[in-house]
This record gives sequence, structure tokens and C-alpha cells, in this order.
Amino acid sequence: MSQQQAPSKEQLITWLEQQPEVLLEAPQLLQQLTLSHQTSGATSLLERQNQQLRQQVEHYQTRLHELVAVAKDNDRLFAQTRQLVLHLVEATHLEELAQHLQTQLNNEFGALTSTLLLFHQHPLPQGAYRQTSLADLSQDLQMLIGRQRITCGSFRPHESQELFGEQMAEQVASAVLVPLHFEHGLGVLAIGSDDPMHFRSSLDTLFIEYIGAILSRRLHQLLPMANTQPQVQQVAQ
Repeated sequence: MSQQQAPSKEQLITWLEQQPEVLLEAPQLLQQLTLSHQTSGATSLLERQNQQLRQQVEHYQTRLHELVAVAKDNDRLFAQTRQLVLHLVEATHLEELAQHLQTQLNNEFGALTSTLLLFHQHPLPQGAYRQTSLADLSQDLQMLIGRQRITCGSFRPHESQELFGEQMAEQVASAVLVPLHFEHGLGVLAIGSDDPMHFRSSLDTLFIEYIGAILSRRLHQLLPMANTQPQVQQVAQ
């Protein structure tokens, strides 16, 4: 009589996958099974399963802590954004709006510096802002502003000097550029930080976009109506 051929490893694995209750009905097998380990020799199957479960729990706990930290950070940003927006809405004239904006960004949002550049054809009274025209800026900044999208990251030295002035530009390691537009180009808001990762290119700009939208509408209301500054032409995508 020929000896019955033993099942292959693949056949055995397939059979156990289809009959998982076998190991539950024969717990002595689990106690006898061992798995080789590169560093600590042989460990039982139950020990290996417990180890994997502990690793999964640690992973989920780490992920949960990260989500809680993000939620707390979003709550803080929401409260700060709400306070800033209320100040912008309640401002009755341009200088009051600019002062509130600068104070809130520097004190509450931890900005190293901030600049509100206004594109206006007629002279404006001096205030917590700078008046210029789009044509007076470098072509690089004109292109960034013309995209009408928020830009985050590290700016080149000549760009930082145009936005923040020569003295502050040396201290700015990262910045965000917020084009201000409502019916036509109104200006740009630049916020600088001494932390190179604070305004990294991958930054979620949801709250900044909201502030920019509110600020644009308030500037449209408070700036003199004689503004005939031509609309900023969008750069083709």
C-alpha cells in the first residue's frame, strides 16, 4: 500500500483558513505552536498575537492623541479667528480696521510681523498699512498675487523685503501671502513668522482664507469709492 502524501504548506494554510474553528476546538495545538523570532528565539503563537495586539493598541492610542491635538488646535484657531472677524466687522473706518488686524495677528496668532498692502489709485491717510500699486511690485510678487490663491512657504529675499521691509525681512523664515480681492484687486495681506515650518507649503489655509474673504469685503466697504484700480488679471492655470 502506498503511503498517503502529506498536504503541502499552501494546502494546509488554505484548509486552516476555511476551518478556523479547528484551533479553537483543539487549544493544545495553540500551546504547542511556536514562531521563530530573529532576536528572542522561539515564541508561542499566543505570545505573538498578544504582541501584535499591543502594537495595534499603541498605534491607535498614538493616532487618537494626534486627532485630539488637532481638534484642540482647531478650537483655538476658531476662537482666535472669530475674535478677529468680530473686530473687522465692527470697525467703522479704515485705520481702525488696520489697527485691529495688526494687533490681533501679532498678539493672538503669534505672527512675527504682518503687512497690509493696499492697491488704491488715490492717496490714503497714513495708518497701519502701506499704500502701493500692483505695478510697483516685482514681477514675481505680481505673478503670485495674480493667481488669487494663498501662498505659503519661504519667500526669496527681495520678495520678503518688498512685503515686510528690509529690517524685518531678515527675521522672517516663512510667510503667507493672502491676495485681497472683491470685485477688483484691493491689495494683499502678508504674515511672517521666524519659524520656517510655521507657514509651510502644506499648511491648511482654511482659517486664513476665511479671514482674507472677510477682510476683502470690509476693505471694499471702507476704501474710498473713487478707486479705479484695474482688476488683477488672473494667471492662466
